[in-house]
Amino acid sequence: DAYMSQPVARRAVRMFLAPADSIIALTRWWMDRFIEGGVNRNLSAVPNPLSPELEIEAKSEYVEKQETATVTVLIMTRLIMGKGADITLKALAKTPSNVQLIIAGDGDQLPALRQLADQLDLTDRVRFTGWVSGEKKAELLKAADIFCLPTTNDVFPICVVEAMAYGIPVIST
Repeated sequence: DAYMSQPVARRAVRMFLAPADSIIALTRWWMDRFIEGGVNRNLSAVPNPLSPELEIEAKSEYVEKQETATVTVLIMTRLIMGKGADITLKALAKTPSNVQLIIAGDGDQLPALRQLADQLDLTDRVRFTGWVSGEKKAELLKAADIFCLPTTNDVFPICVVEAMAYGIPVIST
């Protein structure tokens, strides 16, 4: 929005988008901002993919359900500050007891993460595998129900692409 509020930036946006055959905005609001900024050819907005009923459900308060099936969340990364393994552990503490976490990776944050899992009383729900590659990596990806990486370091980490290639839902920043 800051770019579209400045004349020089609006010109830059128009210049960068000039070669595009069509432009898709994330919302109607962004589409209107592009039009105000002089970008108005072959422009459309992506409709909300949720039906009104599902949108209401998505916004409703979580109600804990009695689940018996284990849900496996996988985080696979270098265990360094900013990768979000600590955030993932803290989130796990707020999930039902049938959710388990596999942390695959090595790094200087490993001791602190083990200590955090202990402090949060999650040691029975968290498994640290160390760094994995090859067949072991593939096994973990095949076994995961959810891939999680709330990183503040990366723009588009390759591990997210790998998880998506396995058809795993991804929770990431």
